[in-house]
Amino acid sequence: YGIDLSGTLDNALQEIRHCINTGTSPVYCAGAISAANGGLGNRNFMQHVQGLAQQRKPTDTHRVADNALRGAGRPLTHLDAIQESFGHHDVTGMREITGSSARQALTSLRAEGFTGNGRMAVSADPDLFTQAHEAAHGVQQAALGNDLGLKDGIGEAGDKYERHADAVAEKVLRGQSAQALLDDMAGGIQTTVEATNHTGAVQFNEEITDKFKSGKSRLILLDYDGTLVGFHEDPMKAVPDDELHDIIERLTRYENTKVVINTGRSRDEIFKFLGGHEKLEFVAEHGMWRKKTGDKDWVPTMELDLSWKEEVKPIFQRYVTIMPNSYIEEKVYSLGWQYRPVQDTEAAKQAGKQLEAELKEYFRQTGKEKEWLVTHNNMVVEINTAGADKGTSAIVIAGEADYDFILALGDGSTDEFMFRALPNHQTVKVGTGKTSARHTVKDVTAVRNLLKHLVV
Repeated sequence: YGIDLSGTLDNALQEIRHCINTGTSPVYCAGAISAANGGLGNRNFMQHVQGLAQQRKPTDTHRVADNALRGAGRPLTHLDAIQESFGHHDVTGMREITGSSARQALTSLRAEGFTGNGRMAVSADPDLFTQAHEAAHGVQQAALGNDLGLKDGIGEAGDKYERHADAVAEKVLRGQSAQALLDDMAGGIQTTVEATNHTGAVQFNEEITDKFKSGKSRLILLDYDGTLVGFHEDPMKAVPDDELHDIIERLTRYENTKVVINTGRSRDEIFKFLGGHEKLEFVAEHGMWRKKTGDKDWVPTMELDLSWKEEVKPIFQRYVTIMPNSYIEEKVYSLGWQYRPVQDTEAAKQAGKQLEAELKEYFRQTGKEKEWLVTHNNMVVEINTAGADKGTSAIVIAGEADYDFILALGDGSTDEFMFRALPNHQTVKVGTGKTSARHTVKDVTAVRNLLKHLVV
């Protein structure tokens, strides 16, 4: 902090006063605390600290921010996604600061990030939304002045600059262009900014929880891989842990609440993982099979001609040969090429694109493109029924009762059918990218935290 602690008690006391005024963790003031405690004695020292706390001054935000934003920094963690969305608003020169001074300042200012002079202080692992929000502030500052005329130079929740940065970040999170919103800078943000769905973890949880608990009849639709559990090279090792079992058990036993696992997994796999929950319902293979609570057997949602499978298998086998460790995943109504175990990920992705194109051409030539859907998502190229998908099953289940609260969560392209089928309900995309969902969360951990929050 620029204070000489080389000798005097006064210097140590000045340092402690500064730490108290800025809310800095005592860990960073340990030397001064030791020196002052030794010089005053423990009793007098504690009385002195209590007096300083009572006289605490408001945080000197400019000084805290300036200290935090020193140094060269590094390119933004999510630069590619942000710059693509920002268009001609160039943020390639912005730098992120993640050192100890930045962490102290974030704690002191109770902020997830802040920006000034082309630099932003963020956590060591910033999420895309936060970094895009701060990058938007960087564009605001470049156009309108560094402190934007704000009190103490920082924004307040709900002011027009915060709403604007939220709306820009939401565009980035959805993989959409934010250029038009950023063009508004020249007019000092004259356009009314549309409300953003991303309200932050606490507010988001509170909003969903309030609607869940005020509902009289509730439906929860949950994808499995990438939503409730993380991905694994061997899908059979992506097993539910005790925490997930506890979450599902609490949800299924909550009054007037139906919980459905809506997954692309085979019947046998998903039932092996979660079949022990007697009140849980299942839809498997992207809407092709359903098992209601209490039913002994699975029921197909439609019957189809599967003669194409034997014709297509040699095409899949050729890609298995090209990419060692990849394999064919066959279900009753679908066929997939899994390449998650392949070491050369980029080569496998390119092969996946080629296979996707080849399969689409096959169905076009055979006149079956309206019957079968080729998807490429989460390291698997898969053929599924065009007439049965997660959206169709969601509509059917939602129509079976008068639900006043519906929550649907998923991470992949097949979950987009579910989101589009439920436009007026609480739909949540897990991860980044373009989505039709109303909300987004970062990862599996965030999903579990949200679900636990519902039944506390």
